[in-house]
Amino acid sequence: TSLIVFDASGRVVATSQAADAGLVGRVAGEEWVRRTLAQDNSQHYAVSAFAPSPLYGGRHTYIYGAAIHAPDSNRVVGGIGIVFDSAPQFAAMLQDALPHDESGRVIDGSFAVFADREGHVVACSDERYAPGARLAIDSALLNQPAGSSHAAIAALEGRYYAIGSRMSAGYREYKGPGDSYRNPISALVFVPLCDAVARRQRDEARRLAIRSDRGGEGETVEISTFSIGSSWFGIPSTQVVEAVDRTGLAGVPGAGCDFAGYLMYRGVPIPIFEIGAIANAGLPPANGRSQVIVLRRGENNYFGIQVDSLGEIPEIATTRLRPLPPMLAGGNVLGEAIVSTDAPKEEQLLLVLSVERIAAKLSLNNLEPPPGTIAISARRETVAA
Repeated sequence: TSLIVFDASGRVVATSQAADAGLVGRVAGEEWVRRTLAQDNSQHYAVSAFAPSPLYGGRHTYIYGAAIHAPDSNRVVGGIGIVFDSAPQFAAMLQDALPHDESGRVIDGSFAVFADREGHVVACSDERYAPGARLAIDSALLNQPAGSSHAAIAALEGRYYAIGSRMSAGYREYKGPGDSYRNPISALVFVPLCDAVARRQRDEARRLAIRSDRGGEGETVEISTFSIGSSWFGIPSTQVVEAVDRTGLAGVPGAGCDFAGYLMYRGVPIPIFEIGAIANAGLPPANGRSQVIVLRRGENNYFGIQVDSLGEIPEIATTRLRPLPPMLAGGNVLGEAIVSTDAPKEEQLLLVLSVERIAAKLSLNNLEPPPGTIAISARRETVAA
C-alpha cells in the first residue's frame, strides 16, 4: 500500500503516499527497522510481526524491510519499508479458498482463516474474527510441518464444523530452505455441519439423545454407541465384537500416549488404544477410562479402544447417514459419516467412526505383535558368609 525510506538512524526521509507525508522527519522505532538496518547482505530482508502499525492506519499488517547500502561499499546508509496491503489481499485469498456447492455458490455458513501456531488470526474471510483474535481449536490443526494437511471435526461457538487445515510451504525462495525468515501460517477452512447441543456437566448422568428408526420403512443399520470424554461416537455393530472390562491391561512404557497396552482376549494379547486425543473427545474422567470395546478388522484380527461408557444400539435409517465432506477424505479423520437429525434441540450429533480409519490413524499395520514365550533362566549363586 505504501513505501517509506529511512536513513541509518531510522528517521523517515520519504514516503510514497501523500497521506503519509507527516511521517517524514520522524524516527521509526519499530523492532523491524533495527533488524533491517542490521542486514549486511543486499539479498536479505526483515519482516515485522503481524501487528497494528501507524503505517497502515493502525491496522494489522506485515512490513517488509531491506537495507540500502552505499554504492561503493557494504555500509548501510538506510532502509526501505514495504507496507503490505494485508486486508484486501488476504480477503481475496480466503474468498478463493471457500468451498462451493453443486450450483457454484459458497456453502452457507462456511468461512476461512489464516492463523499462526498459537491460533492468533491473521485474516478471516468474513467479520466473525478480527485480526489478532484467538481461535479456540485443536493445536494439531495449527502445528504441522510445512505443506502438510490436517482435518478434524470440532465444536466452535455453538456449531460443529468440518475443518481442513494446511500449513504454508513458502513460495519460490520465500520461506524456502535457504531463507532465514520463518513465520508458519495455517490456512483453515470451516464447513458447518450442525448446531452443537449443550453438554451436561461430567458429574451428571449423561445420556445419548438419538432417535432410533427401528420398525420404520427402508434399510437400517445398527450403530453401537459409546462416550469418550465429553463426546458420543458410534461404530457399525458389525465391526464391534463386544465390550470388556479393562482389568489386566498391561502398559508398555515408552510406547506413546495413544497406545494403552495389551489385554488378553480369547487367549491372545490384543493391542488397546486411547483415541480420545485424536478424536478431539475431551478430557478423560479423573479415574480413567472404564471400558474397552473390542473391534474386528478381519477374521481373528482384533484390537480395542478405551471408552468411558456404553450407550444404546439404535437402528439408524441409512438415509440419515451422511458421508463426511470430500475435504476430510484421505485417512486424516476417524469418522466416515454423521447421523443427521431434523430436531437438533432434541437429538445430538453422532459421528460414526470407521474401524479401518482408526486402524490407519494408529498405524496398526506397523504395530509389532507382542513376542511369544520368552525363556528366562536364573543362576543361583552361593556366597560364603
